[in-house]
Amino acid sequence: GGDVEQAMTFVADDITCRAPGVDLQGKEAYARYIGGFAPTLTGIGDIAEFSDGDRVALFYYPRTAATSTAPAAEYFTVRDGRIS
Repeated sequence: GGDVEQAMTFVADDITCRAPGVDLQGKEAYARYIGGFAPTLTGIGDIAEFSDGDRVALFYYPRTAATSTAPAAEYFTVRDGRIS
């Protein structure tokens, strides 16, 4: 929905994120990264997810002014109800 502050309520303070071209440590760094990306989204298409215990895979097509056909995938670990 574009509300980065709300999204961060689901993220652990000590999150580690490996993103294309950057490794992020901590919730503040992750929030800045997501805050730079989220405003470019015009929508998200064809969401699929798979979970196995505390691991979740998400597959989708991020829609931006530049593309709606580039596939994306994310892999999360959930600890104590938060993305870690």
